[in-house]
Amino acid sequence: MSDSDDNEVQGQTIKITVVGEPATGKTSLCTRYLGSNASYTGGTQGAEVMAGQCLGLRPPVPLQLCDVAGNAIHTKMLANYLYASDIILFVYDLTNLQSFEKLKLWVSTIKNIIESETKKPLLALFGNKSDLEHQRAVRISCVQKFASEHLLENFKGSARTGDMVG
Repeated sequence: MSDSDDNEVQGQTIKITVVGEPATGKTSLCTRYLGSNASYTGGTQGAEVMAGQCLGLRPPVPLQLCDVAGNAIHTKMLANYLYASDIILFVYDLTNLQSFEKLKLWVSTIKNIIESETKKPLLALFGNKSDLEHQRAVRISCVQKFASEHLLENFKGSARTGDMVG
């Protein structure tokens, strides 16, 4: 990264919007990334915005995580939650096939919303609950095909253990 790139990043906040079906671990993923080991058992209403630092960059850059409720796909507020996102992270539960299958609707809906934006966010897929690999319900080949078809970066990890989080 050049000095001019460093100057462009300084003073900016990176916004990551986390979406997907209910009970996929979106809130746990956000709180784990921000350094909290607290478990969260309630459902998110609307969207919750959390602030922290993107520690992967030097110097650390301010980070805003927008944790969108699983039922928000059916609301007019979704476009507001997505506005000015740098990254949109589609989260599914590796042990719940339905949470993965519903991503088709999430991806198509969100791509329709962001198509008119001049600065397109990076779109990424995150398979959560990798600590429960023995209960896997979503085949790796299906995930790879889906990610390829929809031009999504593809990751898996565990909010519970912190694997691939942060």
